[in-house]
Amino acid sequence: RQPSIILHVASRTSSRQRQMQEDGPVDWEGICASLLQRNCIKLLRDLKQEPGSTAELFAYAKNWLESVAEELISEINDGIRDFQRGRGGAAVEYEVSCKRPCSDGVAWEASLKLGGKDGEAAASERARRENLPVPVLSVAEDEGGDAPMTYQLLYSEARSLIFFVGRPAELPGHFRVVPFDANSLHLASAQQGPSAEESITCVAVTTALSSLYRADALSRAGRMSDALRPVLVPGERPADGSRKPWLPLERSEGMGSGTQLNAGQTAALRSMEGPVVLVQGPPGTGKSSFITEAFLRRIPPKAKVLACTSTNKAIDSLVSKFESAGVKEMIVVGSKDRIGEASQRYVLSARLATEEKVAKAEKLFKKAENAAECAEERVAQAKKPKKPKKDAATGQEDNRGFVERTLQKVPKDKAEAKKTPGITRLMAIIGCSQVRITNAEL
Repeated sequence: RQPSIILHVASRTSSRQRQMQEDGPVDWEGICASLLQRNCIKLLRDLKQEPGSTAELFAYAKNWLESVAEELISEINDGIRDFQRGRGGAAVEYEVSCKRPCSDGVAWEASLKLGGKDGEAAASERARRENLPVPVLSVAEDEGGDAPMTYQLLYSEARSLIFFVGRPAELPGHFRVVPFDANSLHLASAQQGPSAEESITCVAVTTALSSLYRADALSRAGRMSDALRPVLVPGERPADGSRKPWLPLERSEGMGSGTQLNAGQTAALRSMEGPVVLVQGPPGTGKSSFITEAFLRRIPPKAKVLACTSTNKAIDSLVSKFESAGVKEMIVVGSKDRIGEASQRYVLSARLATEEKVAKAEKLFKKAENAAECAEERVAQAKKPKKPKKDAATGQEDNRGFVERTLQKVPKDKAEAKKTPGITRLMAIIGCSQVRITNAEL
């Protein structure tokens, strides 16, 4: 999400979670509105105040933000155009049911139902028939992840509105949705927007996920690594004494996996200099082998590495090669159903399962869970009314059982107790001689 994390891992480590704790939650809705309205200056108002910010850095961030905004707007327009040309051919519909406006007056609390008026089963069947991914609305059971509908842009042709799906709302099962005018892409006015308890049929035209992350990273460009800035920002000068990001190749003899590299791979391995390196190769030319060797021979000791791929197959290939080279300290993030066998051994849950302390804690937790279930069963049994015990001589229920059962039926108010046979016997048992008595007194 930030160039300094992905491209310069050897010189600086950063944490998205730590930033969000320091800065507070990110206003994704505000970022989306600024991008759709091409108001990039608004997103950069804090950048000017940051120490070390320069005119060159501001221009760099502004130019890229404008590009991100144009790309998102183009994707929206293309999505609407494709839907209108095909009149919803393969598009999966959603029913956006607006419950009530949020306290900020901008977003609405709304539930999302898959399939629009056709229903979820019909939408899922159509997605399978058209060879499209079956959409889901609940939180993904991945090793970390947002609800899949978060950051989607939904289009309503009938209302000429676009809804941005934000974070979950206060109401259980509801999202915050922000309505925009589909023509101007400005926030919808009160007259244009939805009304309470209104259901609107929409189709998903695109996701804003990538655009939001890039825009957020650019708005924080002042935190970019000192070594990266002169490489990425025109006019920036390198800082004195900047660290060398790569381990010299001559110091890494005998540290590789033993894989024999070809001439092109060897040349690329030797030419890795500076904070940014781009190595290009067609499929099947040994990029995974090169990455493994670069990791083993050019990454400084104790450095952390983030490896990203566009497919699960590619990440599984990398994991297999790292594993074969003796690398075991890995964590793979992704859906267990989609990643390969090698990757499944390194998802967070699998790694934790091999930890002795975690295994001991899980054993204790299960023991406590079983004890809690037993206690709940005993409480439930105790609450069940006992069968009345009757006196063999008189055939009447014994006093204790009778009193408990009768008192459960007495209302706890100040109304006068009705003199039923049961109440009369109860008053005799407790020795009450009052002619009038309230339920509360009884």
